Amino acid sequence: EKRKLLCVAMSGLLNEQPLKQTLLSIPECFVYSIPKLTSSGGHRAESWGLDKPALTGHLKVMSVSASSSLTSYGSLSVEIYSTKPKEGVPGAMDDVLFAAAPIDLRANPDRSMEAYVAAVIDSSRYFALRCEDAKSGRHVYVGVGFRERSNATDFKSTLQDYVGGIRREKEAEKMRSEAAAAAAVGDGGGSVLDVAPVQDLSLKEGEKISINIGGRAAGGGKPKKEKKKAAAGGGGGFLLKPPPPSADIRIPLPAPGNNTTATPQNTPAKEDGGADEEDWGDFEEA
Repeated sequence: EKRKLLCVAMSGLLNEQPLKQTLLSIPECFVYSIPKLTSSGGHRAESWGLDKPALTGHLKVMSVSASSSLTSYGSLSVEIYSTKPKEGVPGAMDDVLFAAAPIDLRANPDRSMEAYVAAVIDSSRYFALRCEDAKSGRHVYVGVGFRERSNATDFKSTLQDYVGGIRREKEAEKMRSEAAAAAAVGDGGGSVLDVAPVQDLSLKEGEKISINIGGRAAGGGKPKKEKKKAAAGGGGGFLLKPPPPSADIRIPLPAPGNNTTATPQNTPAKEDGGADEEDWGDFEEA
């Protein structure tokens, strides 16, 4: 019985403690004390004194969940650590929490990520982080920067993944509520099919489907040939016959040593034969 009571007490303590999981760990970051924002334009890293950081430490992005479900998005905690020598162990270092920035978009749906982590307007490697004291609840903005641009990109991507997970959870909750409302309507006034009837697209007895593929009818005949349009000479729509082929006239060459003039063959006869007879008469006299 004592073991059972101890197990119950330990399980209660474990359930009360939030579950934390490391999403991102960056080995080097620079922390700056930044002035208050005086304009709506945004923070500028050039006014922070980038060559004199207040602290050089490392940064972690932790996922904090009150339940044991790994698929549920709870809140984030951006934590900045400094190091100090570990007592009694030469060369060893201990992590000391310097500041923490809790981010909870589920409990504060009216806030955006920019209210917790704001990018500066003159660089892609520096951010203004809203840190909060867990005991007093007071908050202050500190500047955070990274030496490598890839570290800044990983930090920003981790925050964007959290925002996307919260949005997808809200959409899933909305779909579940709509499905529950539709089921309630179906149980109260009839069936769900009455609300959204399904159309019957099946073929009735005796009905057929005619399909025309590539100009070919359903009966399997050959495709009809398209009529070719003859090119017209002008802009009108008259169709002209093609011109007749030219006459095939062949004139034989004279034999060697013969002075006679070759007569054309296959020459069409002329209607006016008088002029031709006179010419041939002169030829005979000669």
